[in-house]
Amino acid sequence: MGKTTIINKKSVTWTIKLSIFGFFVWLITQFFDLEQIVQYSATLIKRPWLPVIMTIAYTAAFFARAKAWQLFLRSNESLSKFLTAILYSLVVNHLSPVKAGDLIRVGFLVQKTNCKWADVLYSVVIMRMFDLLLLASFVVIGAVYYQFALSFKVFIVILVIISTLILGSFSFKKTRRIILHYLRVLMETMSSWKGVRIVLLITLSWILEAVIVFSIANVVGSGKELSFTEAVWVNSITIAGQTFQFSPGGIGTYESFMSYSLSVLRYSLKDGLTIAVVTHAYKFVYSFFVGMILLVTTPITFHQIKEWKKRKEQMNHDETSF
Repeated sequence: MGKTTIINKKSVTWTIKLSIFGFFVWLITQFFDLEQIVQYSATLIKRPWLPVIMTIAYTAAFFARAKAWQLFLRSNESLSKFLTAILYSLVVNHLSPVKAGDLIRVGFLVQKTNCKWADVLYSVVIMRMFDLLLLASFVVIGAVYYQFALSFKVFIVILVIISTLILGSFSFKKTRRIILHYLRVLMETMSSWKGVRIVLLITLSWILEAVIVFSIANVVGSGKELSFTEAVWVNSITIAGQTFQFSPGGIGTYESFMSYSLSVLRYSLKDGLTIAVVTHAYKFVYSFFVGMILLVTTPITFHQIKEWKKRKEQMNHDETSF
């Protein structure tokens, strides 16, 4: 029974990923325009104040997430250590062929602070749940507000898929206990003053990240104007879609979800794809330069990463799986 459930869960997940990949291939073959992408990127570069604003907003978003994480752990350690751990996670997930950002995030913070491995690992899971809950809230609120009929069909499909995965997980007694425990902790945290501050900080972080979509869309949007609230919605559905990431940095998944969400907002798929490619390219460039700075200021070695991986494997329980 359990084995069948695992197979079904994997089948559902990979069916979704392959469907997104198929949509991405179709987008690229039908609407990819390198000349337009280069042209719009050049337009962006000719307005240097705009990339500066985007970089400040994007960096501020990570500061907000770092502060929220610090609050959850009730740590007196320097905020810069939490920020560095999060940025290392970003860099690794964008530039590495292996998605190991959370491992680096946990290992780095444990190494640089007095926090315990289990506590940090536990906190990362809870912070992920905060992220998904808030992103899902943005997506649903936006759909209701803008009355996107097409979006509701997609939300119903996603709801069925998520429900299937959760029900599949609940077939395992231990997993069921863990999920209920995490949900209980999440609800208890949200009902406290500390939880309110965490929610506000994470909300702020996703709003700040939407500045990138807003800025680029209004440069490359072929004369159309994207409101800031629409940019928040587009960013939320795009980031939430990374749950089904099938390549390093979410290449393909990111472009698929952003192109689709922008098409709902009356952008052509060609313009939507161009905005998505330029936006994603900016994030890769940001990750590259941040990675260079981190390797110079607070370097980590492959030996350390191997040690962190061994430590994770030693705690290879369901409640500590990434």
